[in-house]
Amino acid sequence: MLSLDIATLRFVSALELLMLPTLLWAFLRPGATMTAMRLWIAAGWAMALGNLLLLQWNTLTFPGKDLMIRLVFFSFLVMRIQSLRLDLGAPLGKPVIGLGFLAFVGLHETVRYLTTGPYALLIMTSMVTTLLTAVLVWLALCVSRREQSHSALWLAMGLAFYTVLFFSRVIALITGHAPADQMASSLIADAIALAIVLVPVVEHMGYLGICIERSRRAESVAVRNLSEQAEIDALRQQIAVLDRRRSLGEMAALLGHELKQPLTAVLSSAQAAQIGVRGDLLGRQQLDELLNRIAEGARRCNALIERIATFVRPTTLVSQPVDLNEVLREAVSLSEGKLRDAGVHIRVQAALASLWVNGDPIQLSQVVLNLIRNGIDASAVAMDHQLLVTSSREGEQGVILVRDDGAGFTPETMAQLGTPFFSTKPQGMGMGLAVSQSIARQHGGSLRFSNALQGGARVELRLPLMDSAKNPAGAS
Repeated sequence: MLSLDIATLRFVSALELLMLPTLLWAFLRPGATMTAMRLWIAAGWAMALGNLLLLQWNTLTFPGKDLMIRLVFFSFLVMRIQSLRLDLGAPLGKPVIGLGFLAFVGLHETVRYLTTGPYALLIMTSMVTTLLTAVLVWLALCVSRREQSHSALWLAMGLAFYTVLFFSRVIALITGHAPADQMASSLIADAIALAIVLVPVVEHMGYLGICIERSRRAESVAVRNLSEQAEIDALRQQIAVLDRRRSLGEMAALLGHELKQPLTAVLSSAQAAQIGVRGDLLGRQQLDELLNRIAEGARRCNALIERIATFVRPTTLVSQPVDLNEVLREAVSLSEGKLRDAGVHIRVQAALASLWVNGDPIQLSQVVLNLIRNGIDASAVAMDHQLLVTSSREGEQGVILVRDDGAGFTPETMAQLGTPFFSTKPQGMGMGLAVSQSIARQHGGSLRFSNALQGGARVELRLPLMDSAKNPAGAS
């Protein structure tokens, strides 16, 4: 039989278990705050310390040296078990770990007190080691199944080799085929010494593989989440466009009313020019004046149509300086047809100074228009038919307030405001406030709902104001 120098193998194992965890720490340092990985690395260092102490067994003379060394090896196994249990999300509690150490010390001292010679203690510690390494094998297999990890399977195989060797030592010790001296050469002792040199390489490569696989899965999940978020943003944009288009029917009345005056002026000027040209009654200056009126009327019609078309056509999110006063005026202008049809009188109180925010003017107009439309619906069935819309500055926020004189919000309604598909209107889709809240959050702001002291509902759009050095007014 080939006899191995067990002391040399133990020393090589100690150096290996000092270097491998250190290299693992260096390689995985960005994730070194993970408690599970720290425990795994600390366990390797504890095993190295145990091997070094075992090499000095005969030179150590202080009382309790055998218990101390065996506690180091026991700590190694407990830290490895806790590391894998943390990975599985089921760590042992501190009381359980404490009881485990007390039970090991109590069992060790009981066996030492009741028996003579080293055989019984070595059998006891070998049985404990066999049991704990079997637990490690089971935990590694659990990690492998849960994470579909081939690296965890390799780790389980290395630990299973340990388990078989230590169980074999228990049998050999019981049958008298192994010496009590762990440094003495025998088939089992040589196999264990060789295993503690080779198996740590497999263990650490397996653990490194687990960490790399997790990192790749996390990157894959991050990419998938980004893709899903992009899809959600695109869907949100489509819903916002549909919400704007839903209001197009209400704007049709505004469009007809606003186009009537410039079109009438264009028609009358064109007829006057036609009569004058046919009868040679107009001079050059009079003809130029009529043509200028026609051109001005056409420009007014084009501007109105373009404004409504811009509001309803799909657009990408544009971030630029926007004056909330202009947003307010635009939304009120687009609401004139609905105000007239509902018989609601609106009071507009804009801030004296510009309120510059960073955002998309179309989307912000959509939010304010939606709040005004809801206010019109509430005020239309009230007694006074009044609607108040204001813009103001509060600290570092710009605030647009819409207050109606309707019935206000009930507690049940208040709890569900902004929830998709919730509406108090018989024909409502329940998407207006949900879309508005989403747009407000995208702009770093919020919608606030409350009941006014005088009666009616209050809805506030709050947005962070731009730094005075960055807004157009501050830069000029």
